[in-house]
Amino acid sequence: MKPTAIILVAVSYALLGLLSLRLAIPPGYATPVFPSAGIGLAAALLCGRCGLVAVFLGTLLLQILKTTLAGAPLPPMQLLVLLPAGAMLQAWLSARLVHRTPGFPNRLDTVRTIVPFLLLAGPVGCLVNASLSVPVLVVSGTLPASTALDTWWTWWLGDAVGVMVATPIVLALFARPRTDWHGRRAAIVVPMLIANGLVTLAIVQIGKFERERITAAFEREAIFTRNALTERFSSQLLALEAAHALMETGLGVDARHFERFASGWLGQLSGLRAIGWSTRVPAAERAAFEARSVERGNAPGFRIVDRDVHDRLSPAAPADAYFAITYIEPMANNRRALGLNQLSVPAARTAITRAIDSGRPAASAGFALTQSPDQGLGVVVYRRVDAPERTPGDPPLGVVFATLQLDEVIGGIAAVTGDRLEFCLHDATEAAEAAPRWLAGAADCEARFASAVHRMQVDIPFADRSWRLSLAAKPRFAAIHGSWAPMWISIGALVSVGLLGAFLLITSGRARRVEELVASRTAALRHEVAERRTANAALRESEQLLRTMFETSSVGMIYCGLDGRYLKVNRRFLEITRRTEAEVLSMTIPEMTWPEDRVRDAPAVERLMSGRSDTYHTQKRYQRGDGTPVDVEIFSALHRDASGRPQHTVGIVLDNTAARQLLAAQRARAIAEAANRAKTDFLSRMSHELRTPLNALLGFAQLLRSGDGGTLSERQQQRVAGIERAGWHLLDMIDDVLD
Repeated sequence: MKPTAIILVAVSYALLGLLSLRLAIPPGYATPVFPSAGIGLAAALLCGRCGLVAVFLGTLLLQILKTTLAGAPLPPMQLLVLLPAGAMLQAWLSARLVHRTPGFPNRLDTVRTIVPFLLLAGPVGCLVNASLSVPVLVVSGTLPASTALDTWWTWWLGDAVGVMVATPIVLALFARPRTDWHGRRAAIVVPMLIANGLVTLAIVQIGKFERERITAAFEREAIFTRNALTERFSSQLLALEAAHALMETGLGVDARHFERFASGWLGQLSGLRAIGWSTRVPAAERAAFEARSVERGNAPGFRIVDRDVHDRLSPAAPADAYFAITYIEPMANNRRALGLNQLSVPAARTAITRAIDSGRPAASAGFALTQSPDQGLGVVVYRRVDAPERTPGDPPLGVVFATLQLDEVIGGIAAVTGDRLEFCLHDATEAAEAAPRWLAGAADCEARFASAVHRMQVDIPFADRSWRLSLAAKPRFAAIHGSWAPMWISIGALVSVGLLGAFLLITSGRARRVEELVASRTAALRHEVAERRTANAALRESEQLLRTMFETSSVGMIYCGLDGRYLKVNRRFLEITRRTEAEVLSMTIPEMTWPEDRVRDAPAVERLMSGRSDTYHTQKRYQRGDGTPVDVEIFSALHRDASGRPQHTVGIVLDNTAARQLLAAQRARAIAEAANRAKTDFLSRMSHELRTPLNALLGFAQLLRSGDGGTLSERQQQRVAGIERAGWHLLDMIDDVLD
């Protein structure tokens, strides 16, 4: 083999390989079809050692061209040597296996010669390069270990398909003796080129589909991550607002009350390191404030302290006023911050000033927290608290604050998406203070994310600041979200091309093989038809089952069009509304709704029908056919087509009449029991108030009659007896009334 021929084979190998690598499907480093492997095997079969040299040079040239065109530095020397060596070793071993097939070299015109050739040259021989090169790429750091198996599979399939496509073509064009292949070239080369084109087209389309699908999956996960973080940060602000409402009541909250309030929030919100209250202390009241704090038991030796840039605490320097942390929970983890003058912390001072000026929550820039300086950055959100009788111009009573450890806040989200996404948080607020812009996550993320295939930046508003969330897909993201479609396409290509190559080789040599192949295809077609019939029968059975469930359901079920008109209802719905099916199908949702509920119900129905909402849940009243109202609870969902356009709505309707009646009975019972208790209390009091003085009168009358009070005249005796009789009579009447 002349040197020019070696160079020509090497250049052809490299150029065809370069074009093939453009078909790589995410997350693959390899391509699902690599015809250069077939050229390499054909060169080894036809030219021996010179062909192997051409394979080595072609692979080396391919590596150089690929990195140069990508604008990347050349691979390490070990890769420049080991990857071509793997390709050359595969070509040599495949050629050795083919030479051991019966009667080789031969014309490849029988099953006995063609099948071993295709199996040994393709699936078996192509195990070599993938098994050698993938570990080399992993060890060198070029290929992530998480994608090694997928890459190995794609590499092996690509080489096998390439051998089955390209080797028969090259042999038909250049194998000797030429007379063995005369008249067969067109029958082999043209169909195989067409097959290669179809396989390439299929791979291009599936690759495009996979990239779009993976991009959509990344965007979904990125949006989920943003929403989850936004919700977490909003929850932290709810705790701040609750503390603001507590302190602004002016009800004399002490440390014990504040501890009980804070414990409920701290146990629910991850990353909420502290909730606290800072009192505004004028300079003239500092000593008195410190003394009162010690007396109240805030902390022994309570002092207002400043924090310097080295995180050291010292007595607060003279100032017009201080914002001293008076209450902070949990105390066990935040005792060091008690008494801290928050104005001594630059980031906190700026945020407190904004909170006082605006009257709304203001967040600090990221800084190392006093209570946990070694656990990453945190932020503190402040909210001004005023006296209930405040007049314009009065200073605030102080500020409530919530301390967030950002790594803990995002930690739960990172744990969920850790194997797929990585993200970090930066402060993107305009004119941000001289604090680090980085807040949480990997510190060098923006530089690393710049080269990521899938990346996104979104802004998250928090208090008065704007934080930027940067997200990027990890190398394993594409493997996790990848579908089986590329694998099946590659397997289909391998099988199809192998069958086509065998078919062409056989039919070009022996025409009688045509009938056998036709029979095989016919059997496959019959099997497919039988499967379709079975599938259609199963589909009909499933539809019948759904129809039965719809009609026999114990709850009302409805289908409605986007115009609000009922399209289909079940028997239970007709029972609830006391209408006929024809009557219901001629009505719309507003017409079925009780007139007094239509205005309240209309916005929610409109959002559902327009596609701005996917679900609808409400309790309202329907107008029955007899004109009476019926209480119902409705759960509806919007059905969309494959492109996401709204089609119709489906829903279930529950009759709430029994529940309403039970609730009314319970309320009536509660009212009756309350009235009975009031009556009993009244009778008890009246019994005591009437009987007690009457018993005293009777007692005195009896004493007078007994003579203990002196001798009475007969007239006096009669009068006392009259008093006693009247008293006993009145007591009997009281007993009759009260008892």
